[in-house]
Amino acid sequence: MNPLPYESMLASLAGVGLFLPMLRKGERAWSLSVLILSASLALSVVTLYLSMSSEPCYLFSGMLELDPYGSLFSALVLLGALLAVLASKPAAKWTTSSSFYSLTLISMLGVCVIAFTNDITVALTAWLLSSVASYAIVSLAKDEASAEGGVKYAIMGSTSTIFLFMGTFILFLSAGTTLLSSTLRPIPLNPIFGGYTVLMASILLVVAVGFKMGIFPFQAWLPDTYGGVHPSLIAFVIPMAKALALLALFRLIYPVAVQYPETWFIIASVFSILTMFFGNLAALLQDDAQRMMAYSSIAHAGYFFVGFAGISALAGLNLEWAMMGLLVHYAAYSLAKVGIFAGLEEAKEKIGGVMLSDLSGLGRRMPITSSMLLILLLSLMGAPPLLGFWGKLYLFASVVGLSPLLTLLAILNSAISVAYYARVIKAMYFSPGDYERIPERGWPLYSIIASAILTVLLGLVALPLAEMVVP
Repeated sequence: MNPLPYESMLASLAGVGLFLPMLRKGERAWSLSVLILSASLALSVVTLYLSMSSEPCYLFSGMLELDPYGSLFSALVLLGALLAVLASKPAAKWTTSSSFYSLTLISMLGVCVIAFTNDITVALTAWLLSSVASYAIVSLAKDEASAEGGVKYAIMGSTSTIFLFMGTFILFLSAGTTLLSSTLRPIPLNPIFGGYTVLMASILLVVAVGFKMGIFPFQAWLPDTYGGVHPSLIAFVIPMAKALALLALFRLIYPVAVQYPETWFIIASVFSILTMFFGNLAALLQDDAQRMMAYSSIAHAGYFFVGFAGISALAGLNLEWAMMGLLVHYAAYSLAKVGIFAGLEEAKEKIGGVMLSDLSGLGRRMPITSSMLLILLLSLMGAPPLLGFWGKLYLFASVVGLSPLLTLLAILNSAISVAYYARVIKAMYFSPGDYERIPERGWPLYSIIASAILTVLLGLVALPLAEMVVP
């Protein structure tokens, strides 16, 4: 396999990302970042094609492994970033806009590296690169809510990094090397270190990822950050942060957890159940649509951990379904969150707020935006044949052979989520009153439409594509 497309993608993200702050006009920085993200997405698709037609390719002395699964995941992350940047065109007028677009490219560089990492030190470097950039992004709106959310995010993110360093250090001691094996093979561990040491490393890594994803009980920062910061910024940060955490956990923990499958299954299942219930029940109590979507992100972190439970090497679990579920559900989650937060930003600008009462009659005031939001909300609910349905189906089905109870609780939580998503739909379409039509145009609208259309189209081809890249 020729690694040139992937190397070109990393070089463009790094080079232009460092150059963008020099541009004084935000519109130029926006245009250039869109161009680079589009080119990077195209190069990632080429890398995906090449990786499926040849043996895995190793770069930098084996520190990176270009495989189909990581290639598709990085393509999905870049797609979400591109849509978020397109939707942020109004933010190009900010004095900090050039910094925003620079930091988005640098964040993507870290995520694209960690998607293929085969080395502990590279994983840590990529994590720090994306994390620090995201802390700065959250505060760029320079309003009180963004400043508060940025401080909380930075404090909790720094805490997660400390736990990540501790967990990876134990992995290094246990393995005797910084190099990890392929994600589908266990790494050899030093016999001096027993199962308790590996258990400690697993817990530390879960805590680190838990802070980043908003896993219960490490989620305290997330509602204030995702629920209060400028939606244009959060539309980018949500899918990026989730991808960073998912890829870090998958690349670092699986080669070890597979050797202690019973313990890992219990850890992942407990965190999954607690997180799903907390996120969904808290979302039911919200009247602010943005905070509701923030708690929804916590619940979806619980769904992802159902898939992580499914990768345990135990009889009755389906590894392929778990890996397909993680991939497909991330695609559905990313598209939905980018589109919904872009829609909330449009509502905040044109209506004045995102409380459910503010969204009353939105279906008549902004019919195009509302119809696209409806599709994205239905996808998060898990309505067939949208992309979100297939993600939940494979996540939940991956564990049913061993733990029908976990599958049942996941389905129950998915049903609970319908109640609060339906509240948003009710406000948009079933609120009495006469409302004037609001003009709809511009790049935020195009991004929302693209997110909804891709949610429908990818729902039709997601499974064949995922089957092609799952080893």
